[in-house]
Amino acid sequence: MNKKILMILLVFLVLSCTKDRNLFPKPDNGNPDIQYRIMRVNEVVSRGSLNTNEYGAFSDWFEIFNRSSKNILMEQGKWYVSDNPSSPLKYELPEITINSMGYLVIWCDGMNIVGKQIHTNFGLSSTGETIGVYYRNSPTEAPVIIDTLTYPADIPKGMSYGMLPDGSDNWYYLPVPTPGYPNHN
Repeated sequence: MNKKILMILLVFLVLSCTKDRNLFPKPDNGNPDIQYRIMRVNEVVSRGSLNTNEYGAFSDWFEIFNRSSKNILMEQGKWYVSDNPSSPLKYELPEITINSMGYLVIWCDGMNIVGKQIHTNFGLSSTGETIGVYYRNSPTEAPVIIDTLTYPADIPKGMSYGMLPDGSDNWYYLPVPTPGYPNHN
């Protein structure tokens, strides 16, 4: 066989082996649901929370919504949240499952502990910033953005900024924050 035919066969073999592979990372070992924004930052309170955490403190928080028909296992060491896109691995989430159409409330109170609730090592700025959910399949891989929200500075005290309906792209100021429950006017 001449070298030209051998090279064409080699290129064909390589291309045929990779044609079904996605060149972009798939966050949960190939589950396309997560890749397509199934896990959404759904609601945020960054000033004047009316809701208390498990310690009785009125703290900032945000909520993640699983809008898929499947429960999502968030494996420890793979899922992160941050208030700084330049530092996406700021807070490693514990292993937890978010049920289908379920919610996960994350308290941003700087406590850096997991009790009955999750308490990050950062707080939220009342002047607005970007919060995000990230996935990293292994320590050698770069984190993948699952969802981010840049919330405004003018969220009125005691109100939340959330999606209506849950998991959509429609953002509103909500007069009654609903951590862990469906958003409503």
